[in-house]
Amino acid sequence: MTGRFNVEPLRSPGFRRFFASSLIASLSLWIYSPAFEWVMLTQTGRASSVGLVQSTLIIAVALATLPSGLLVDRLGARLTIMIALSGMAVGVAIGAPITNAGLRTFAIAVVMGAVTNKTNFCA
Repeated sequence: MTGRFNVEPLRSPGFRRFFASSLIASLSLWIYSPAFEWVMLTQTGRASSVGLVQSTLIIAVALATLPSGLLVDRLGARLTIMIALSGMAVGVAIGAPITNAGLRTFAIAVVMGAVTNKTNFCA
């Protein structure tokens, strides 16, 4: 169907749940990413730190591409998405208390950003 919006998938409750959860996960990452970069900028005061964090995030995505495809083939898409989003939630949940306690260093921030972004890409 070219030129028309197909609403047939939205009639399925499973698809609606999947669509809603994917939308919520994407929105949370769109909020998390700029906040993460802002924290790095305020902690170090250097734009190069933000660039290094962004480079680490991109490298994490590049390294996660092939293994995530293998995981989907072996475990299935649903389980892979659940594992990836759970890993992302754990990473964010660990990062928040570390930041509030003032223990977040630049190295920890780079590792946490890479792990959080890598698990998101698998989803």
